[in-house]
Amino acid sequence: MDIKRTIEILEHLASGRSPKTGQLINNESVLNERDVIRALQIAIDQIKVTNPNIITNNKTERKDLYKEIDFFQKEKFNKLTNEDLNRLKNKIIKLGILKTENLAEYVITARKTYPRAYEEWSEIEKELLIEALKYTNDLDLLSEYFQRGKGSIESYGKKIIFESLNNKPH
Repeated sequence: MDIKRTIEILEHLASGRSPKTGQLINNESVLNERDVIRALQIAIDQIKVTNPNIITNNKTERKDLYKEIDFFQKEKFNKLTNEDLNRLKNKIIKLGILKTENLAEYVITARKTYPRAYEEWSEIEKELLIEALKYTNDLDLLSEYFQRGKGSIESYGKKIIFESLNNKPH
């Protein structure tokens, strides 16, 4: 049995279905216990992380593997100088904000704190983040200078790191 088939079987079991028939497994089965389902999901994710080139039918789960990146949970570091930060701030300001009309109320509210909230990531801004991540994992600092929420920075940063580890373009 190959890795791809192993993942497919585990995904079926984790979703409460028979790998052979696709039919739902009865509720009394041990496979419907929360801890068992979670253990199967962890096993699936681990197999996918160690075998990133395996393509499975469940593309959503593969796409979400970036969430396992722990770069921002590690000890905080910052090697950016004040001069570096000023340059970064000026480059971000020069990008401007394109999405300004017909904004939902939640966007308007978010932009009071984070002026670039819900703005598309431009190629230039992506490159600036890639460069900044080489020198810091400080979400507070990155959020301040990129004018975006910490969640946005963390999520996009993890995707960038995951893709670079798996040699894929962001």
